[in-house]
Amino acid sequence: MDHREIRRELRNRLLSGPLYTIPWGWEPLKLIGPLFSLLLDLDKRVRWHAVSSMGLATEMLFKEDEEKARVVLRRLMWHLNDESGGIGWGCPEAMGEILYRVKALSKEFSKILVSYVYEDQNYLEYPPLLQGAFWGIARVSKAHPQDVMGAKQRLVEEVRGKDPLLRIYSLLGLGNFNTALGSEEIQNLLEDKREFEIYWDERFQNLSSGLLAKKLLEEGKLLWNR
Repeated sequence: MDHREIRRELRNRLLSGPLYTIPWGWEPLKLIGPLFSLLLDLDKRVRWHAVSSMGLATEMLFKEDEEKARVVLRRLMWHLNDESGGIGWGCPEAMGEILYRVKALSKEFSKILVSYVYEDQNYLEYPPLLQGAFWGIARVSKAHPQDVMGAKQRLVEEVRGKDPLLRIYSLLGLGNFNTALGSEEIQNLLEDKREFEIYWDERFQNLSSGLLAKKLLEEGKLLWNR
């Protein structure tokens, strides 16, 4: 199949879920190009399932050729560079998913993902891209928390911030650290019952800051700073 045929077949598959294995007869490298284009799809199911599938394809590619897998990450980074002329939709999330899946790449590239949330570094000013970077950091923190420890300060800041999506993504990231907050701050989180449809663990879920804060308290990850 050529690029267009792979993209068409891949999109049909992603409407129902992410790839869990590479289909027979398909090569990981040949999926990368179509997956890049599907990160821009108008259907959110396809976009998010493309993020997960990009992680799988790059993980499989890394086992075949480590340098080609690094090229995928550099391409994602380039799309987030002002000089690329593009917007970079889905690129921070795809970076996070790849780093979540491949420990060796996480050690190399997580610091770059973290740099996207700091204003004095490679800050992503466009809110959807910034939200994507926080989602990506939260994803990496689930498997390799030590690699994104540098983002903890920003996660705490956004838990205290006004953007409800950044707050939810930050709480997901802080689930892998011990964090102390003031009693009033925790109470405010617990009272925030606004639900948002979040793609997490390869499925869409309705999550709220209150639900996540309650879970972190029960797990001993969120501590009362009395």
